[in-house]
Amino acid sequence: MTAGVIVGGEGLLAVAKSRIVNMGMNLSPFEVWLALRGIKTLSLRMKKQTESAGKVAAYLESRTRIWSSGMGAIVTFEIPEGVDVSTFYRLLGWIKIVPTLAGVETTVSYPYGTSHRELPAEDKKRLGITKRLVRMSIGIEAAEDIIEELKNALR
Repeated sequence: MTAGVIVGGEGLLAVAKSRIVNMGMNLSPFEVWLALRGIKTLSLRMKKQTESAGKVAAYLESRTRIWSSGMGAIVTFEIPEGVDVSTFYRLLGWIKIVPTLAGVETTVSYPYGTSHRELPAEDKKRLGITKRLVRMSIGIEAAEDIIEELKNALR
């Protein structure tokens, strides 16, 4: 389910509403209920996720190059030299590799081979998208459990 908000003048809203209705992009009542239910706990989940992201980033700083670990639940880092990329992903255990991030469970993506795979090599290089780059979306699990999975995969 994907949902969002459109903000703008009456003209924009009329065009958006027409397209949403005609293309069938409006949410069903059940999807709306799910979204509203999820919003009720969003602040609690984000607090837990950002707290855990800070702990995971602190652990990774001692092991590898961290690209971003600031505000939010996404931690971006490079797999250290000497660790096989394929083996790293295979050994993550319950942390799954996914094409898109965000959710209540911790997941990882491989930008080089998924979201940025169609970019020319020079654009990947300019953006820092390497074969060793990992984007991790931190979920609501205990930070210690996430770190343990990373330790196993990085050994």
